[in-house]
Amino acid sequence: MKISDTLTNQKKELEFSDKVRIYLCGVTVYDQSHIGHARTIIVFDTLRRFLEANGTQVELIQNFTDVDDKIINRAKEQGESASGLSTKYIQTYFEDSDRLNINSNIWHFVTGDINQIYMIAKNSYMVTAIEDENEPGGFLHSLSLIHI
Repeated sequence: MKISDTLTNQKKELEFSDKVRIYLCGVTVYDQSHIGHARTIIVFDTLRRFLEANGTQVELIQNFTDVDDKIINRAKEQGESASGLSTKYIQTYFEDSDRLNINSNIWHFVTGDINQIYMIAKNSYMVTAIEDENEPGGFLHSLSLIHI
């Protein structure tokens, strides 16, 4: 399996080590989850399971963007607070993830964890695609992954 490292602009073989930390930019919680959200987390949950099956300890970190113009605007439309709207949709996201048997190890929230998110990004390399080696030019996923 290869990953595309956007910092070096090169495709690299996925390296196995004793521990891998994956940081997944998660959803902006202004509405119900949809199939695109499910696809994203399923791809990275599958990667986590693959690595663990090969003896690698994995820490999967996912964030919620819980403050954003979309959230503020939707909250105003629905006559509730932005934090109340975010909390409601974070809960439904967890319920949907449970039904899909998906679990991240750690969750970050932009409103409370922005400094931690920044430090993770600063000390990482970013991958924008995981290549499907069985289909040259084909990608399993094309959103950002920050791998520490």
